[in-house]
Amino acid sequence: MDIPRPDNFNECYHCKTTHPDVPAIASQCTRFHVTRCAASPAFFEGLLAGGIPSLRKVYTGGAPVFPDLLRRLRAALPDAVIDSVYGSTEAEPIAHFPAHEANGETDGLTRQGGGLCSGIPVPEIELRIVSDRWGSPLTGNEIISLSAGEAGEIIVRGDHVLRGYLGGSGDGETKIPDGGTVWHRTGDAGWLDSRGRVWLLGRCAEKLPPYPATAGIPSDALSYPFAIECALRELFPGIRMAALEWKGQRSLVVGKLCDPESTAAIRASAAVFGIHQIIHLASIPLDRRHNAKIDYPALRELLENEKPRPD
Repeated sequence: MDIPRPDNFNECYHCKTTHPDVPAIASQCTRFHVTRCAASPAFFEGLLAGGIPSLRKVYTGGAPVFPDLLRRLRAALPDAVIDSVYGSTEAEPIAHFPAHEANGETDGLTRQGGGLCSGIPVPEIELRIVSDRWGSPLTGNEIISLSAGEAGEIIVRGDHVLRGYLGGSGDGETKIPDGGTVWHRTGDAGWLDSRGRVWLLGRCAEKLPPYPATAGIPSDALSYPFAIECALRELFPGIRMAALEWKGQRSLVVGKLCDPESTAAIRASAAVFGIHQIIHLASIPLDRRHNAKIDYPALRELLENEKPRPD
């Protein structure tokens, strides 16, 4: 059965806390014979830390679903169907990635800087990768799909994709009329591999000074901070990090005060991705909705106010 909706169980639909009351949730799951759960990655992180109920179907999204979370969910729920869902408020879902399809190939591309695999687009949606011109309006005549292996902005259209906002506010920046249809500009950077899978590289609005990527992934993949963050999370899963341009340099903010040995290991790994300035903070600000996405404007403000000294 699907998860019921008593007032004290609403968070199982879309939890906004990183500290779920695991005993209470387990009790509710037993009482109502719950077998499915759809929630944010932060919610499942909390459940895994406290003992996840025996679920048969798991859907998680709304924030990055990293490979290590999928691995831990599969280990805790070996018989469950586990899906990572990619979408947005305007277009949900866009694609999904079954956890059992994660393997050495996908994990290896992530460690290489190829970003986060989000799987095949759903049949109800049409997805294209176009040149990253975020911040400039696009017309239907300017929609030219890039080839597999090339990075750009993800745009989508379909019956369940929002065609416009109330009063038209924001349509000029995010909507592309094309004949009788409308494309939605997600603002996400990504690429398609030879199997048609979508790989997320991060937000188009957040870019770093260019640095060449290795063979097998888009040549400009390492211009996007999220691709680097995904790669480093695979190496240091217990430490949150944020890549950004700071004072004209490709920089990495480490959300933990590390010992000298860990700092040296992080520095060596970051250098592979063209980052040589490392900044340590006690923590990194996250979005309020899911407590999972890095809040880059808040991080920049924090750096400006605290003026931490790079290593």
